[in-house]
Amino acid sequence: MWFDPDPASRTAPVPPDRTDAYGVCLHELGHALGFIGYRDGFGNVAGNVISRWDEYVVSDGQNVFFTGPTARGTYGADVPLTWGSAGHLGNNPPGPGSDLIPDLMNGVVGLHGTHYSISDLDLAIVNDVGVPVTAFFTPRVTVSDRRIFYNDSAFDGRNPSATPNDLGAVAPDKRALLPGETPTFQNISSYSHGINGVLVRFDGTPGSLAATDFEFRIGMIPGGGSADWAPAPSPVSLTVVPAPPGINAALCLITWSNGAIADEWLEVKVKANVDTGLAQPDVFYFGSLPGETGDAISRSHATATVTAADFMGTRRAAGAPARIDSRYDFDRDGVVSATDFILCRNHLGRSLVPFVPPAAPAGPVVASAPDAEFEYTNRTTYAFLRVRFPSQRSHRDEGICDTITRRVY
Repeated sequence: MWFDPDPASRTAPVPPDRTDAYGVCLHELGHALGFIGYRDGFGNVAGNVISRWDEYVVSDGQNVFFTGPTARGTYGADVPLTWGSAGHLGNNPPGPGSDLIPDLMNGVVGLHGTHYSISDLDLAIVNDVGVPVTAFFTPRVTVSDRRIFYNDSAFDGRNPSATPNDLGAVAPDKRALLPGETPTFQNISSYSHGINGVLVRFDGTPGSLAATDFEFRIGMIPGGGSADWAPAPSPVSLTVVPAPPGINAALCLITWSNGAIADEWLEVKVKANVDTGLAQPDVFYFGSLPGETGDAISRSHATATVTAADFMGTRRAAGAPARIDSRYDFDRDGVVSATDFILCRNHLGRSLVPFVPPAAPAGPVVASAPDAEFEYTNRTTYAFLRVRFPSQRSHRDEGICDTITRRVY
């Protein structure tokens, strides 16, 4: 688990090998608010007691759905629940609801390195089970993830255009270098086409995004100063992929021509303006060094360098099938072949100077509102969680307990 040093703003990146504890707490509170009942994981009633949640759960023997009217209106259909764990949303393909895997209340996977937030669909479901929900704030737009993807590779169908298929080509082992961080191999792409695809995830709803809402610079960074940067080649395309229904997010896919950005660092600045909806700019970096494998010899140098160790490692891996996170499949065709070690040989001696980008200036301190406020008016026969709120908050608990100011049914 990773505990956010500033859980009010939730702007710090979640480490790629950790689960966000804040999101886990939100998930479990979702169960407390209503994602729970007496039916088993396949929708069967075990006894003669049901909850409000159970009233809306139906099963056809192969799939389970939530049929609440508010949830149906938000999702556009009966909401698929997780087969075998029907207090959750979504399923792996070919089961229904694979689009719900990114949702806070999904029952498939809790991804490392990911912020999860309450979705409109989550709020609609708890509303259906008798928890009237009133959101009293305007959600802020934030950048919650920054990735590279291997455009025009075997993992997106060899399509040079930006399409939703590019989501299958996102590098799971790569993450952006953020201001103040020390670079590692996780921040460097070894793709033979260089950096030709960047994904930016916005939580919240940005406006109409265009290339002018970003600034792109490239540099070898011998000193790291402003004079060492130059304008990057213009992107070929910028495409926004909307999130599934009920998830308040957007994915922005930015592509460049193959080879346009290679053997150098790329700086991406997302501007703070009316289009992005950001309160302050978001800046991050990726490096490109085709042929680099992150071998121990290269890691021991101050400069990442394609060495004989990279070449020999690639030759030893020749002929093996390669997943998307392979260190040796430089052309990302799904196999380590002669093409890969020839590319590595041709890049021997090429280097990428590491640098620590300057820390971002501190922004204004703003007291953040809670995500939403809930009022409970229904009564049921069971209570399974009680939540204590600060004494200055005024909430009535119908005399259940003087010190507990809200009751979750």
